[in-house]
Amino acid sequence: MLIAPALTKTAVFLAKALVIYLALIVLWIDWVLFETARPRYFFDFRPFVQSIALTLAVSAAIALAIRSKEPIVFTALCLAYAAFFFVFQRQAAAFIALFCALAAVNFLYRNKVTEPLLAMLLVITGAWVFISFVYPTYVVAWANYFTGRKDLAHSLIEAFSIAKGQLVSTLIILPVISVYFLGKHGYLKLYFALKSLCRARTHAVR
Repeated sequence: MLIAPALTKTAVFLAKALVIYLALIVLWIDWVLFETARPRYFFDFRPFVQSIALTLAVSAAIALAIRSKEPIVFTALCLAYAAFFFVFQRQAAAFIALFCALAAVNFLYRNKVTEPLLAMLLVITGAWVFISFVYPTYVVAWANYFTGRKDLAHSLIEAFSIAKGQLVSTLIILPVISVYFLGKHGYLKLYFALKSLCRARTHAVR
C-alpha cells in the first residue's frame, strides 16, 4: 500500500529535477545574453539621481492612488539594488544566480527558509527594468536636452525611439521571473484556475 505513494513522490521529484535541468539550460543562455545586453551607457550621477527621483515620484503617485505603501517600498528596494548593480556589477550578478538556486531548492522542497527569500527575484527584476529601460531612456533625453544639443521635444522623441530598442534587453529578465514562478509553485495556482475555468465552461454549456 505504501509503495504507490512512494513511487508517485519519486516520479514527481524526478519530473521537477528534469524541469530544473531544462531551466538551467535556458538560464545559461539567458546569462550570456544578459552579459552582452548589459547597458554600457555613460554613467553620470545627475541623470541617475533624476531618473531615480522620477521613478519614485511615479510609484508614490500609484501608492497614493491605491492607498498602499507597497509600491513605494518595492520601488525603493529595486532602485537600491540598481544602485548596487552600478557599483558592484559582478557581485550583483552573482546574487541573481544565488536566488535562482534558492528558487530551485524551494521548487524541489517547499520550506519556510528559502521561500521568503524568493521575493529578491522580484526586486532584481525591478532593478533590471530600471537599469535596462528607465535609466537608458532618461539619460538619452538628459544628454540631448541639458547639453543643449536638442530642444525638449526632440530630446523626448529620441528617448522614446531608444526605449523601443531597449525593450528587447529588458525582456531578457523573463527566465528569472519564470524561475520565481516555479519556486513559488505558481503553476499550482495556474492549474487550479484553469481547472475552475474548464468547470465553469462545462456548466455553461450544460
